[in-house]
Amino acid sequence: MSRSARSLLMLIPLLTGGCVVEPAVETSLPSAAPDRPSHRLAATASAPQSLDQGRLNQQRLQAQRDRIDAIGRRALGAVDKEADWQPVLQRILFHPEDRQLLEYGERFRQLPILAPPIRLEIRNGQVIRIEGEAHRLPADFDTTATIDQPSAEELARIYVSALPNAEASGLLVILPPSGSGDEPPRLAWQIDLPGIRVWIDAREGRMLRHQGR
Repeated sequence: MSRSARSLLMLIPLLTGGCVVEPAVETSLPSAAPDRPSHRLAATASAPQSLDQGRLNQQRLQAQRDRIDAIGRRALGAVDKEADWQPVLQRILFHPEDRQLLEYGERFRQLPILAPPIRLEIRNGQVIRIEGEAHRLPADFDTTATIDQPSAEELARIYVSALPNAEASGLLVILPPSGSGDEPPRLAWQIDLPGIRVWIDAREGRMLRHQGR
């Protein structure tokens, strides 16, 4: 056998061995099919039930709040929700043994009355204590401002020597009578300036009071 033939015979096993291909191994991927839910679907399967439970708890809490508010309104003589004067429930604290503490603000024809809150304590559905005073204004009290908001803001800047371009915001409110009873209720613009709050008479334009904030 020639030398070249022997070299060819030696290469044949190497060539055939390099061409051997291992059979492919099939790998399974996570499935979201009904019979094989993915981990993500399994983890969130209870989410709709949790959301429904949260809504149910919220509805129960709102129903409880409405029930207690109705008791408080009856005690304040405010059953008619269309009347000019309305108590506004601002806060309610629930305590064990069916005890609640309520805090009301006041409005007259949708305008806030700037007065200390009225507080009630309820036990077992009965009002046992009322603190504060209701400010029922006369039916002829005029809630129409003759000074507009931009003018009230400018007057406030002048009264407290604020910068002419100082940022300001305003809200129409009612100041109840003073403790002495000598001063009548006032319709006023509450003007917030940087660092100070000013109340301007909404009909006469004079400054009624001011305080830092």
